[in-house]
Amino acid sequence: MKDKENPWRTVLSRFQPLIALALMVLVLSVLEEKFLSAENWLTILRQISVNTCLSLGMTLVIVSGGIDLSVGSILAFSGAVTASLLKNGIPIESLNVLVEFTVFGAVAAGILVGAGLGAANGLMITRFRVPPFVATLAMLSIGRGMTRLWTGGHPITGLGENFVFLGAGNLLAVPVPVWISLSL
Repeated sequence: MKDKENPWRTVLSRFQPLIALALMVLVLSVLEEKFLSAENWLTILRQISVNTCLSLGMTLVIVSGGIDLSVGSILAFSGAVTASLLKNGIPIESLNVLVEFTVFGAVAAGILVGAGLGAANGLMITRFRVPPFVATLAMLSIGRGMTRLWTGGHPITGLGENFVFLGAGNLLAVPVPVWISLSL
């Protein structure tokens, strides 16, 4: 004979992560008076904005039954390309020319790099029938390697105030990364 399941147990199991989050917020707000401040919530929103943007794309992948292990590596390489182009441009030594980039141009180039690597993943999975786990695991390694080669293993700093504004600036008292996340 099958026991009837307790309805409370069903509710608790379904909403367990939300209940745990609510308990954490309650405990932290009691222990730390500044936890519920607007400044803290804006800091939290700023910190989760990159993951929010990535999770939007990942949601589509997961809903379609796929998996993508290469997201972090593609993000790293795209970011390295963006920073490098903004700081150093592209020197064309044979013509004795330096092609410099604006913030918009460097970000656009980084987006194109990310889209190209994502398209390579898609091509491997759809046309060559490589399982998504294998294809994206390979791209994870490729992305890490390309990032290391591109940067020489060194951070790229000194990108200017306009670029810093994208990650650390505020617009109407709300962090710019939050606005970017909301726009997506």
